[in-house]
Amino acid sequence: MNKLSTKLIFNTAAVLLGVAALTFCCYVAAMRWGSDFMFKIELEGNVSVISEGAQFDEQGRFQKVVLPHSIAMMFDALQRDYFYRIMNEQGTVLAGSDGQSTHYLTSQQWMHLTATETRAVIGGLPMRILTVPLLRSGHRYYIQCGRSERFQEVLSTEDRVVSGLGAGFAALIAMLGFSASIWFTFRRALRPLLDASSVAARIEPAQPNVRLSERGMPEEILPLIAAFNAALARLEDGYRVQQEFLADAAHELKTPLTLMRAQLEMSGLAEPEELLLDVDRMGRQVQQLLNLAECSGRQNYFFDTVDLLAAVDDAADHLRRLSNQRNVTINVVGTDAPVLIRADRGALFVLLKNLIENAIQHSPSGSVVIANVRSDHIAVLDSGGGIRSEDIPMLFKRFWRGASRRDEGAGLGLSICWEIASVHNWHISARNIVHGAEFKLQFSLPIIAIGPVVM
Repeated sequence: MNKLSTKLIFNTAAVLLGVAALTFCCYVAAMRWGSDFMFKIELEGNVSVISEGAQFDEQGRFQKVVLPHSIAMMFDALQRDYFYRIMNEQGTVLAGSDGQSTHYLTSQQWMHLTATETRAVIGGLPMRILTVPLLRSGHRYYIQCGRSERFQEVLSTEDRVVSGLGAGFAALIAMLGFSASIWFTFRRALRPLLDASSVAARIEPAQPNVRLSERGMPEEILPLIAAFNAALARLEDGYRVQQEFLADAAHELKTPLTLMRAQLEMSGLAEPEELLLDVDRMGRQVQQLLNLAECSGRQNYFFDTVDLLAAVDDAADHLRRLSNQRNVTINVVGTDAPVLIRADRGALFVLLKNLIENAIQHSPSGSVVIANVRSDHIAVLDSGGGIRSEDIPMLFKRFWRGASRRDEGAGLGLSICWEIASVHNWHISARNIVHGAEFKLQFSLPIIAIGPVVM
């Protein structure tokens, strides 16, 4: 269990459970060792209720006592265990709940009475009696309230059970409610972090400019997000420097190669063909490096609606001279309706050109290369000897060249196709057919995606 939210909930529940257990222990201790104190508090409360219910005339003479209905019923039903009396200064009982006239005080206690608690055995029951003076318009009265110890024990036992169950149930409800609130609050607080994690999982080298949002992020997580964004910024700088170096190197090499070719053509050498072939080969490799640098950066793409059939025709026309040299025919097979896709026009041209050129390079003289355009894909078929099964997983790797290649390229043409397809969220694959090989570009996903394509 390594989830932060789960740990927080369990720790909170443990703390609440500990607090509830401590509270319960304190309550049990108070009920066990503080019963005498509670007994006295309850007697004083009864005396206070009787004092409030006693009614007197304007001269301060006692008239009657009016008690709340529940209290009056208790005194009436429990006359052996529970009683009260109202007495004058002479000790005469003016009103009482049990009809008795004894005040259970000695003459010495009566003379110095302020608020006195006494014990007595009445009808065989141990009783605790509290007597409190009451002044009304210059007249002194006394309120006396008694309760048997057995009745107090029954009340205490019942209170402990009821209060213990109530406290336990309340603690359980509080623990569950508080844990649920902590869980929902924590999930809501972590939602921005989960969203940021989802964004971070989709970041790839083709998107070096993506940053994690700090909106709604908890303050404790903000330093981590800021540090991560700073790391992304440093990676973007490094990626940009790398791409700029590759592009600059390719551009710098193109100029001297052009000059070398011009000098060779003007030198008057008897057989400059081999030197010119080497220069052309180097020029082709430099151009492939430049194309690779451009197609590897997503910021270089500008998407628009493109007619796929027209793009294939353009690529085929561009390669006519090469196909004529190889004595290979390019046959473009289209659909009746235009096939419109969202793509970068220049990148699509490079991809189609590389696929068709690869098919030309591997087709024998007098054969046909077919570019079959459909509504959801394009398939380029050559008439060569096919692809070795162990070479198929390596076809789209950079600088990989098969043993049977007839051209002298750098092994970047198909990897450039892979980069372009990945940015467009297209799927490119290769397989052997009856007479040659087929390279298929699938347009089944209409939305431009940012993740890499997995074969």
